[in-house]
Amino acid sequence: MMPPSLSSDVTTLRAFVETSVERIMARHRYHSDGVYVTGSEIVQEHTELADTVIRRLHTSAIHQGVISDEASLTLIALGGYGRAELNPHSDLDVLILHAPERCPRKSLEEFSSLLITALWDIGFEVGHAVRTIRDCKQSAYADVDARTAMLEGRYITGSRRLWAEYESEIQNRAMRRGVRGFIDEKVHDWRTTMGDPSATVYVLEPDIKLGIGGLREVHTARWVARARFGIWDMRELVSHGVLPEPAFDAFGDALDFVWRVRNELHYLAKRRSDVLTFAMQEHVAKALGYVDEEDRLAEERLMRDFFRHIQWLHECARIIIMQSRWEWSSWRRLVDRIQSRRIAPGVIELRQRVRLERGALGRCTSREAADALLLSLLNHRSERGLPLSVGTRQQIVDAFTVPVEPTEPAVTGWLRLLAKRDHVGETLRDMHHLGVLGWLMPEFEKLRALVRYDYYHRFTVDEHSLLAIENLDTSVVAPLHHGRSLSEVLEELTDAQRVALRISLLLHDIGKGVDGEGGHVERGWALVESAVGRLAQLSETQRDDIRFLVREHLTMSHTAQRRNLDDPETIQRFVDVVQTPERLQMLYLMTYADIRAVNPELWTDWTATLVQRLYNRAMRLYRGELHLDPNEAHVVLARVKEQMGPDWHGSLESHFAAMGLERMAFFTPAEIEAQVRAVSELSHGSCVIKMFECSHNYSSIVFAARDRHGLFADIAGVLASDRVSILSADLNTRQDGIAVDTLHVADGATGLSIDEDRVKHLEERLIAVDAGELDIEALLASHARRRSKPQHRTVPIETVVRANNEDSRDYTIIDVRTNDRVGLLYRIAHALSELGLDISLAKISTEAFRAVDVFYVTDADRKRVRDANRLQEIVDAVTDALSD
Repeated sequence: MMPPSLSSDVTTLRAFVETSVERIMARHRYHSDGVYVTGSEIVQEHTELADTVIRRLHTSAIHQGVISDEASLTLIALGGYGRAELNPHSDLDVLILHAPERCPRKSLEEFSSLLITALWDIGFEVGHAVRTIRDCKQSAYADVDARTAMLEGRYITGSRRLWAEYESEIQNRAMRRGVRGFIDEKVHDWRTTMGDPSATVYVLEPDIKLGIGGLREVHTARWVARARFGIWDMRELVSHGVLPEPAFDAFGDALDFVWRVRNELHYLAKRRSDVLTFAMQEHVAKALGYVDEEDRLAEERLMRDFFRHIQWLHECARIIIMQSRWEWSSWRRLVDRIQSRRIAPGVIELRQRVRLERGALGRCTSREAADALLLSLLNHRSERGLPLSVGTRQQIVDAFTVPVEPTEPAVTGWLRLLAKRDHVGETLRDMHHLGVLGWLMPEFEKLRALVRYDYYHRFTVDEHSLLAIENLDTSVVAPLHHGRSLSEVLEELTDAQRVALRISLLLHDIGKGVDGEGGHVERGWALVESAVGRLAQLSETQRDDIRFLVREHLTMSHTAQRRNLDDPETIQRFVDVVQTPERLQMLYLMTYADIRAVNPELWTDWTATLVQRLYNRAMRLYRGELHLDPNEAHVVLARVKEQMGPDWHGSLESHFAAMGLERMAFFTPAEIEAQVRAVSELSHGSCVIKMFECSHNYSSIVFAARDRHGLFADIAGVLASDRVSILSADLNTRQDGIAVDTLHVADGATGLSIDEDRVKHLEERLIAVDAGELDIEALLASHARRRSKPQHRTVPIETVVRANNEDSRDYTIIDVRTNDRVGLLYRIAHALSELGLDISLAKISTEAFRAVDVFYVTDADRKRVRDANRLQEIVDAVTDALSD
């Protein structure tokens, strides 16, 4: 039982801690003219608060006679507490060090129990160990994690003589034993979790402690630097030549920023919390003084600063860790000189790394020579597909602390790099992280760590652009499911076209870093012209191609996903915009690279199929091959007859006649077979569904039923209630009144294809709805209650409905953009049905929380809606249907 007076101390100390935490939190959030107390001051104050409490408890225990004042017992802080970097709700790791011959066991056990219990009662989370010097030595030699923790031990209170012995035996002598093994193990752990050269800090919900560029990576750098150089103060790395002073200053600023963010996260969560989730980003941003601006959310601005800082922490930590490992002995340097292979003047290859010779940049006699050497290095890095060594990265960081204008050899070398076939994307990422890319193209710096919660982008804007370029490396394209077509087109590009395409990808989103009115293409156009005009080595054709690709970079994806690709007029309008087959090739590749860089999951089999279909039909039109041959339907009929056999010949001929020969030329044989089989089984039920294609990301089904008003709305409602997403719907009605609709669908939760059992279940549900046994509104309401809400704020999505008579000769096109929600397609289709409109084609595109749906419709007379009042009536009715 705790002595009464010590219990009283605990009550007093608990109140003291609560008041002190409130005071420290107020200091953390207080600012004068935008200047805040530093993060390092706050973690130091929390450390000092914990020290004060422990010292007070130690003193009270002595006064109560629990332990003797002469007892050989010392309290030592370990881990983050030992580093004096205690965040508001971090654990206290305490070592109770004792000498058995001068500290009775009973007193030790009683004191340890009272101390830990009191700290828990006061409100701290505590981890502790009770050890002798001998115990510490055994642990340090046997376990690298224990050795690491004790390496950072800090005196709190107790016997100074015992602390001096701990310093001598553990922090000095034990640390000098097996230094190489210690560093190797730490580097191995680091590489396993975050040392991958392609690792990115740009994770949407970053882990401040364990993520790339996080505090654990900084700690690892400190541990190996301490073991290698025997330093306590990280600033000594400058004198050891590991980091230049300006780089170290930026490292300190970045670390202080991360501490501020982590402190605020702990305060808000009222517990230890290290993941900066979407839900917390807005609250942290507002608490740290960020505000919403006209087109920037507060959390976007916070995360941009956060990513800039942790990228620099990651870069510096990597340099410190690898310098500490490899450049730790003259013997190692001798072996390196023997094993290195010179691949160009000043450039060597060693241990699967491309490197500059030691001090090579500094020995250059002119800026032109230094620039030529740097770009020679980067070109070899791309040719070999090998990462840069950490020493080389350090040389580059040092060279760019005082940047100057790039010389002609630098620009020429960069354009030569952009013409290469492989490893260009990862080389450009290195250049961006090291400041070289912004030096060559300063416009791109506006995108550094830029966060936009625009709907469905997974990465920061700069990382998105670099990923897009990486998507065009031949080693990335080749393994893709649809990579053969892309690889063939990529191989046909000239060097000049590859340069233009990659510059276009660097510039295509440049306007997202510019405030103002209009879309991002318009906002960034001045920067595009600036970049194109400055690169004198580009030809006029390249400049025009870059302007075209940036201006039209969304045209192909929008056309493929939102327009009828079976309509020759759609293909003709697209070709008129693109103008040349060469530009079509570049735009095809850019469209793939851009979509896949937004979020790799967006480049689905279905998206690839649509874009490839548009590319093939546009190229056929350029070659004069795209025209409807009257005999083509007969060729298709003969092929399907052979495929299905004589028993089906009569049914096939009847189906072709009922659908119309011209229409049947657009269907594949597998689709036609599914249509005929579905129609043949209609007598057994009110509807029949047949699957005719199943890819990884989508399934293709044919739906057959007696046509009636509102049929497609019911189909959409039933599929939505079963979490099946419609990607595209081609709706047809035969002359005998049988609806034969082709739907491309995917599982709404996973984005993957659905199987035959799921198709049969959908068929049963549709039959039940048709029989009045199930109510669609009730099904949708039940599904909506189970659906989770978005995790983070987005730019508000205004519902926009437009009626378009320009893009089709035979149909009015209704474009709808709105928030995605359960049953959205059903509500739109139901509204159109209530207006007496027939839907012939529906193309569905969902981008995270935004839906972009397109409907080809005709009025009761089977013609386009031409009356302006009628068009407005349609727009108003659909808008009203979505207003809830």
